[in-house]
Amino acid sequence: MPIARHYSLVTVAGVRLWREQGTVFRCRYDLVRVGQRNVSPVYNCVYLVDAEENILVSTATRPDGSVEERKLNLWPGLLARHHVEYGDGSMLVFNPENQTISTWFLSDDTTAKLGTVGKDCSESET
Repeated sequence: MPIARHYSLVTVAGVRLWREQGTVFRCRYDLVRVGQRNVSPVYNCVYLVDAEENILVSTATRPDGSVEERKLNLWPGLLARHHVEYGDGSMLVFNPENQTISTWFLSDDTTAKLGTVGKDCSESET
C-alpha cells in the first residue's frame, strides 16, 4: 500500500536522534490488519511531532528505491519491543472490540490523560 502523501518518513535511527535531542513526540498505532485466531493484529506506528505526522518506515529500500511502512505485530513486536525502546513513555490500552490501541499518560498519582487513539485503517487494505 503506498504511503499517504501527508506523512513524513522516519526510521528508528531518526527516532533515536529525536530522543537524544530531547524532541517531544507522541506515538499513535494505526491498525492495518485485523487479528484473527492465531494471527496477531498488525499496526503502523505514526510519530506526532508538533503538527507533523511521521510514519515509521524500514531502513532498507526496495530495489526500485521506494520504502515501505514498518509493520508491527501486536505481540511481541509492538508491546514487548518497539514501544519500550522507541515509544513516548505512555501506557498502551488495547480495545479488544475493534483491536485499536490508545496511549495514556499519568498526569498525577490518580489521573490518566488520553494521549492518542489509533485509527482503524484495516478496511482500506481489504
